[in-house]
Amino acid sequence: MKKILLVIPLVILFVNFFYQTDGPGVWSPTTTSVGRVLAIAINPANQQIMYCGSLDSGIMKSTNGGVNWFASRTGMTYFHVQCLAIAPSNPNIIYAGTDSLGGYSNCGVYKSTDAGATWTLTSNAVIEQRSIQGIAVNSSDPNTVVIGVFNAQGNSTHGIYKTTNGGTTWAVANTGITSPNKNFLCITQNPLNPNVLYAGTSLEYVGTLTQGPPHIYKSVNGAASWFEISSGLPTATTENNPIREIAISKADTAVGIAIMFNNTTNGGAYITTNGGTLWVRKVTGLTTAAGNLPRGCIFRPGSSTEIYIAVENATAGGVFKTTNRGDVWTNFNSGAIIPAYPTRTFAFRATSSDSTLFVGVGSTSVVNPPGMGIYEYSFPLVGINDPGSNIPKEFALHQNYPNPFNPATYINYDIPKASNVTITVYNINGKEVSTLVNEFKQAGAYSISFNASSLASGVYFYKITAGDFTATKKMTLIK
Repeated sequence: MKKILLVIPLVILFVNFFYQTDGPGVWSPTTTSVGRVLAIAINPANQQIMYCGSLDSGIMKSTNGGVNWFASRTGMTYFHVQCLAIAPSNPNIIYAGTDSLGGYSNCGVYKSTDAGATWTLTSNAVIEQRSIQGIAVNSSDPNTVVIGVFNAQGNSTHGIYKTTNGGTTWAVANTGITSPNKNFLCITQNPLNPNVLYAGTSLEYVGTLTQGPPHIYKSVNGAASWFEISSGLPTATTENNPIREIAISKADTAVGIAIMFNNTTNGGAYITTNGGTLWVRKVTGLTTAAGNLPRGCIFRPGSSTEIYIAVENATAGGVFKTTNRGDVWTNFNSGAIIPAYPTRTFAFRATSSDSTLFVGVGSTSVVNPPGMGIYEYSFPLVGINDPGSNIPKEFALHQNYPNPFNPATYINYDIPKASNVTITVYNINGKEVSTLVNEFKQAGAYSISFNASSLASGVYFYKITAGDFTATKKMTLIK
């Protein structure tokens, strides 16, 4: 009996560590001292390590899950950070994008290779040093990055750029984007296939005027080319509603959400269930009056139906939630989050012992309580294992897709703990024809592409070795 009584206070202490201020089930301030937060990123290998991008403080870092924050911006000479992205395959590599209000000599894409200790401006080769609004880092290659550019004084010249050498050089990557509107506010990567990307535009500038409609583009070849997938979105030139953010569910990557400003009354949330072929407006429960500005969106890990939206509105803003893929939205404000807060961005921390949603808030006008910083909502634990955990529970090698294929296909695999990983392709005679992966990988879900353009039609086998785990699957190349 004494042992049981000893365990109880330890459990209470453990729970209180994660549910920092007000406990589970209510919004609490993590920090209000970092200024206006527009970006939050969580280290996928160690989710106690967090970063935020602020318009006032540059990059801030926490190593204890958001309890304490400190400046992590050595080398940065401009602090207006708009977006952040951690390289999933090497979390020590981080990219940050700034706006361009500070002049073009010190703004653009900053890069850290030492977990935020120091930063270097990498985008001097980008012809137009405009505001960097979106960054997507290839989940398998930390040196391959795609960015979206926005020009607040007019149309961006090219809009999308790509580097394959970690930012040493950048190349225009807008093939297929024919619209004069090349102002991009978001770049989103399919969480299971880094070659599939989505990009959403802002407004088109025509002389001194702005006009719509907004556009969404998709790439299936790592930004080598794009095609438009705007079916279901408003089409009139008067629909000057920017696409502010796009999120794709990891549980079902055909499901996504695009959120759009309500500069007219046709903005709000648009849902796709077929990879962007069609978007359907879902706004029941949301305020759609002009001036209501959705700014951030996120799926709960492990779900394709539970989604959160961050909204800026003086009287009807804050956080909104749906559990039925947007059919109905409900107000999710509580505790320290109030409707007057201009919420901007989200990040989920989801492990077997913790499920916490973070939201960034950015206001200088709402001061009581402070309308800036980072707030957290810790979900009550319902069991030992959180079904929303984004760390795989077991090793797995999935069937390639498409299969049969010609000439390229994708292979997904899961690593529940850090391991040396090799993936090798063999022909029907057992001869090795390609090594796709041969490196140390942190725990996570990964996707790798295999291009068989140099091989003959036939049956091939691919094998994974990770620690003590091995598995082999068959695939068919048909030319």
